[in-house]
Amino acid sequence: MPKAIVKELEHSILTLPQKEKDRLLLRLISQKPILIEQLHYKLLEDPVLDLEERFQQAKADISTLIFISKGQKEKAMLQNIRKANATITHHKRITSDKIGEVRLAVFLVDCVLETNKLVFVEGNFSFYYEKAYTYILKKVWAILKLIEKLHEDYFIEFESDLNRILHNINNGLMAPLAKQLSIPKEFSF
Repeated sequence: MPKAIVKELEHSILTLPQKEKDRLLLRLISQKPILIEQLHYKLLEDPVLDLEERFQQAKADISTLIFISKGQKEKAMLQNIRKANATITHHKRITSDKIGEVRLAVFLVDCVLETNKLVFVEGNFSFYYEKAYTYILKKVWAILKLIEKLHEDYFIEFESDLNRILHNINNGLMAPLAKQLSIPKEFSF
């Protein structure tokens, strides 16, 4: 990422009196709500208790969005799945919680497959839902890549959930697309 401030301006800013720098900093921070929330989390919240509370809230939001999508047409369902994914992204941006990101992503995919079993696992393949199938498969592929970056001690935590998801995908309607995207048949470490 290119540096937005030239050297002369950077030097001039650093030579400003502390009181003026603080005032400018607070003005800049107030223009970015995500930055305010990040600072609030880092500076004012308990790193263990509040992280768990934020995680549970994100999980509840995902569950609500996916439950609402049950029985909806492809476009509305896909919109709700994407909103649920945005919840995961927001959680990660605020907390920098990599493990929570993976847990929420696994929960999202599992919830989608279980709530909409007729659309994603059983029934007849529908070209109307092909975008949703592809989205879910790409999400599973992304989860597998995220897990690879974690310490191997966490692998066992995700093994049973991922194997259930992979079984549903590879033995259901999405099997041909899963094969095209090289989604494995089981998660092993």
